[in-house]
Amino acid sequence: MAVLVADAPRDKRTYFREINYIAAAFQYQKKNYNSA
Repeated sequence: MAVLVADAPRDKRTYFREINYIAAAFQYQKKNYNSA
C-alpha cells in the first residue's frame, strides 16, 4: 500500500478519508454499545 501511496497522491487522500470514515464509524458503534 505504501507503494500505491507514493505513486498516487490522490489515492493517498482517498485512503486517509476512508480510514477516517472507518474510525468514525467504529467510534460511533462503540459509543452506542457502551450506552446500551
